[in-house]
Order: sequence, then structure tokens, then C-alpha cells
Amino acid sequence: MADILLIHPAGIFEEAEIRWNPSYPPLGLAYIAAYLRSEGHRVTLLDILGEGYDKPEPCGASFRVGLSLADAIARLDSRSPDIIGISNPYTKNAPEAYQTAKAFRERFPESLLIMGGAHCSVMPEEVLKDNNIDLACIGEGEITMSEVAHCSNRCKSKEDLMRKAEYIKGLAFVKDGTMRLTPKRDLIPDPDVLPFPARDLLPMANYFAGQDRNPFFLRSPSTSLITSRGCPYNCIYCSVRSVYGRSWRGRSPEKVVEEIRHLHETYGVREIAVCDDALACDTRRLKALCREIIEQKIDIKWCTPNGVAIWHLDEDSIVLMKQSGCYRLTFGLETGDNETAVFIRKKYDRKKAAGLIRYANRMGFWTIGTFIIGFPLETRQAMENTLRYALDSQVDLAVFYSAYPFPGTDLNKIYRELGIFIPDDGSVTKGGTDTKYFKDHEISYLRNRFIK
Repeated sequence: MADILLIHPAGIFEEAEIRWNPSYPPLGLAYIAAYLRSEGHRVTLLDILGEGYDKPEPCGASFRVGLSLADAIARLDSRSPDIIGISNPYTKNAPEAYQTAKAFRERFPESLLIMGGAHCSVMPEEVLKDNNIDLACIGEGEITMSEVAHCSNRCKSKEDLMRKAEYIKGLAFVKDGTMRLTPKRDLIPDPDVLPFPARDLLPMANYFAGQDRNPFFLRSPSTSLITSRGCPYNCIYCSVRSVYGRSWRGRSPEKVVEEIRHLHETYGVREIAVCDDALACDTRRLKALCREIIEQKIDIKWCTPNGVAIWHLDEDSIVLMKQSGCYRLTFGLETGDNETAVFIRKKYDRKKAAGLIRYANRMGFWTIGTFIIGFPLETRQAMENTLRYALDSQVDLAVFYSAYPFPGTDLNKIYRELGIFIPDDGSVTKGGTDTKYFKDHEISYLRNRFIK
């Protein structure tokens, strides 16, 4: 069986972001590790960020948080892994992922080096410009990595394995100076077949450190969990479909609650962040999940930091969520302007949504609304309409973001068609980008004013 090293690079954060410990494990890599291990491979999972969460260092205008690359390499024993997989999920963090690839390539020159994550799925050609990277994994990684690992057992050299990789779906590589893509891999239809993430390979105690002092948690220890994969919607600004398309696949309530019980009994977890992209798109499953938690009498608190589609909720589902331990609801409301809602493909009854928010408030939930301003053709009045809707909706907290045309989104294509300059650093912290009517600093000013 293959010897595989999976790496989660250090994180790049703004000063305000490093106030609290980066608290959640890299579940994507942990799922891949668990799947590979279930097939008999030897797997090491190195979370450079998690291992060095308390080691921020200045990095330009931001901070790099994590072990130094020298210390990360020193954590490994003397063996040379057959395969090194590096996660690269965020455009903003891509430079750190490339630095990680360079350091590990120098230390392990004979290992096959694969990079995966959303950034690779959206921009494989850019990723493969880095000569340290042999392959880019496109889409879900479990089965693709498994096939690469099994193939490595039958190959006598890395060159032989690269030739065989042409017959493995879901990969990109360079051949004769040109990027080649193998056929697209089908998504895993039933996520229940996957083992639980290999959290035992991660420094779980580090993720819990300082949570008792963090006001964003009701209880500690807290950790993350996903109950489904993908999102069926088509919002113009979202890049989730670059990995999952427009599919959505839910885990069974029984399996989810089994994992919650495992986290509670193994790590003492008392709060769960359900990090789905579309938790509520199957309302019957959501209600069944809540009932399963209630019936099994699991004492857990949980929240929805990635948001929940309010147009799928009703008063019955809100009651069940409350009874099962949910205490904080985040709603992706995005805009209060009719024309902007059509433009971004966010169609729901805002009056009905505001009524459900008030109901959730009466039920004792903490309610959060997320909003986006600064779309390319948006007027000042349209943005003011969003502020007015945020106030009228009576959410406890309104979070305003600047629109940003991330690679792989339809919004990115529209910006390019309009000839609007797009910064290449993937950063949203300086107020997004220019629009047809406003400069980025004007959008940033409005965003800060709306928050106040």
C-alpha cells in the first residue's frame, strides 16, 4: 500500500482575524485521509495551521499563522512518502500553498506531489505553472486520490505513475508543455459510504484552545461537521459549483447523529458548527435530523455559520431546530433591492423571510443576516435598499460584505465582459473591487457605514 502525506498549509489572516484561534479542522483533507486509510494505505495528516495556531508572523500587510515550513518538515520522520497531497482551497491562500509545495518538493524530490481544493478546480492551469506540482486534483478528492494511490503501488517510478495518471479521472497535469485534463469524475452519489473524517490524525486539542474565551461560541469544546455536500442553487457570486456542480447530496440523519455522538464521547464536544453549503434545501431531511437528535437525547448546541436558506424554513422547522439544540441562525439574505436580487439570482419572498426572522427571534435564537453590496451595476439607491431591509428584518447582527468576482463564478465573467479591473490577490478585505459607478474605497466606506 502507498505511503501518503496530506498537508494543510499555514493560513493567511488579517490582524482582526487572528484575535481568535482558527478553531476548525480541515475536514476535506480529513475525509480523504479516512477514505485512504480505510483502503489500507499509510496516511499522515499534517495541519501546519492547526499545529502552529499560536504562532502568527507578519506577512506583508497580513499575518501568516502556523508552523514554519522548516518546523513542519522536522515533524516528519525520515521516511519518504510516495505521494504528497497539499490542500489549496482559497485563492487568497494560494501563495502559501505554493510555498509549501516548494519546501516539500525540495525535501522529498522523488515523491509525487498533488495539489487539490477549490482553487485547483477553478484554476488548474495557474496551479500547474508551479513546476513543483505534478498533478492537480479537480473536484472531490477521495476516489481520485485512492486511484492514484493504488496506481502508485503498480509503478516503479514517478515517471511511470505520471504516464498512468492520464487514465485516472479528475486530474490535470502538464504534458509536452500543455495542460491536459482527464475526464471529469462523477460525484460520490451517497456520502454515507464515506468513513467519518480522520480527526484522530489531527491536533484536536489545538482547535479547542481558547474557545472558552471566544464570544462566538456558546459552549466549548466546539468543532465543525458537514451533513451534506454541494448546493443546488445558482447564485452569481458563488464558486461552490466549481467543485460540486449544482448537485446536492445529503447524509442520512442517523449517520449525522452517529457522528455527533462520536464527537461528544471521544472529544467531549458540546457545540457543533454545521458547515453545509445548503443545509435546508431538503426540509424533510432537516426536520428528521432534528428529531433524531431530540429522540436520542443528545445534549448538544449547534449553529449554521455558512448560512441556511430561509426560503426553505417554516415555523415548524424553526421549532424543531430550537428543540434539537440550534441556537444561532445565519441567513444569506444578500440584498434588499429587487433589481439586484434578479441580477444575483437570489429569488425569495423577503417579506415572508422577515416574518420568519421575527419568529426565530421570539423563539430565542441569535439571528444573523449576511448582505452583499457593490455589484458591478448596483446604484447607491440599491445599496441603501439593502441597508433598509437589514434594519427592517430585525436580525440581531447584520454582516455586510463587498461583492468580489472570485474565479470560477459567473460574476467574474461579467466583470471581465464589462472591462472592470479585478485584483489578482483574491482578497476581499480592502472593500472588493471597482464597479461601473464606484471605486473600491467608496464601496468599503459604505460597507463600514452600513455595519455601524
